[in-house]
Amino acid sequence: MKTTGCITILKELIALPSYVDDRNNESQVSAYIKKYLSQFCPWFTLVEQSLGSGRNNIIASTGDNPDLVVVCHMDTVQPVGNINDMLAPTMKNGYIYGLGAVDMKAGIAAVLTALSNVKQIKNSAIIFDCDEEYNFRGAKALFKKYFWNPQLVLCPEPTDLKLVNGCKGVIEITVDVVGKTAHAGKPEQGINAIEKALESVLVLRHEILQYRDNELGETTLNLSGLQGGRLVGNTITVQGNAVADIARMVIDIRPASTQLDAQKVCKMWEPYAKSCVITLDYPAYRTHSGELAILEKAIALSGLAVYYQQRSERSGFYEAALFSRMWNCPAVSFGPGPANSAHTKGECVSISDLQSATTVYTKLFRLFG
Repeated sequence: MKTTGCITILKELIALPSYVDDRNNESQVSAYIKKYLSQFCPWFTLVEQSLGSGRNNIIASTGDNPDLVVVCHMDTVQPVGNINDMLAPTMKNGYIYGLGAVDMKAGIAAVLTALSNVKQIKNSAIIFDCDEEYNFRGAKALFKKYFWNPQLVLCPEPTDLKLVNGCKGVIEITVDVVGKTAHAGKPEQGINAIEKALESVLVLRHEILQYRDNELGETTLNLSGLQGGRLVGNTITVQGNAVADIARMVIDIRPASTQLDAQKVCKMWEPYAKSCVITLDYPAYRTHSGELAILEKAIALSGLAVYYQQRSERSGFYEAALFSRMWNCPAVSFGPGPANSAHTKGECVSISDLQSATTVYTKLFRLFG
């Protein structure tokens, strides 16, 4: 392996599948990164944290409690087109196309190039983790071993070179609402669980409106799935001549306030629900701009304007939220775009943005170094 620019590194990373199924995972990318760091960044102490099945987090550090932590996820979503085409990087009209091009192999390429530019960073850590696009297994494993208190966590996610200093959380619950069956000809003798479930959604949607944030906006509730009917054994069946006595809902809530969590949502649902099972509970977070002065300085030194993502643009959940919560520290996402091409058949990254991100990361590393 020889030191190369961010464009070449990105092409090589795209060609390595890192989506997760029964045949593929991040192992080839983690091996590439380990080899690169060993050869060009020998000042780092490298640790491989095994998740099993050949999946490893890579932690490169120069201190026991780093001031700067950069977190890059190695996995991609499942391919949505011809896999051979999506693993063959192409350049066209100032963009590089391929699976993971923008989310977030461009960020990895920019970080690796910046590291080879600066030669040394004091008291810092670069983390390459697994499973961000799936169940955050990599981050969860990290939090069991590392208890750091950094000045800044940076995630080079695709943000169109805008600072994303907060995001709504994600709460997902499965709610069972129970009614009372009766003959459909005499519905007044029963309690329709489906109607009761829909009523509960309307009530809860109104109740959670109080949990809002000036920057992140309003908390939202989405009824993602509903299955109702008669409960026969352990199976929900549809019986046209009977009042439904069970309704099972999957609810997705995007809390804008740190004051709302899954336990509180389940408490709200108690008057309606027989059971409430939590499947996701990730909090909202927000880092104040004053805590990002050093990153703003690196952006300005790179000749770029400092832009923050506006409320209307905030819709996704970022891994930075987990690190901000677990380590009680400022966290931000900042990386090349176009962000709206992530997870699409035509995923691509702007070469100009890729090079600009490399410059910003180089400046930031030098400011910390």
